Amino acid sequence: MINLKNDASLLPSLFANAVKDYEKGADAMMKEGILKEETQALLQSLQLQGSLGDCNTERPGGFFNGTAKAQWDNWNALKGTPKD
Repeated sequence: MINLKNDASLLPSLFANAVKDYEKGADAMMKEGILKEETQALLQSLQLQGSLGDCNTERPGGFFNGTAKAQWDNWNALKGTPKD
């Protein structure tokens, strides 16, 4: 999974790829499990930032919570990005 905290310079190209995936029918692709995990995580992070603004929750804990931690890290990396 891509960690935007470590390399935010990837954001423009990842976003462009995410938009392409979404335009190809992301809803159907997610239901069928076709959408790449990192693209899905990026879309979720952008959706959270766009709808809620900056991350306002604590980082999830727990050893077996890797996906939730990565999603939180990606959203938190967008801190300061305007909603629009």
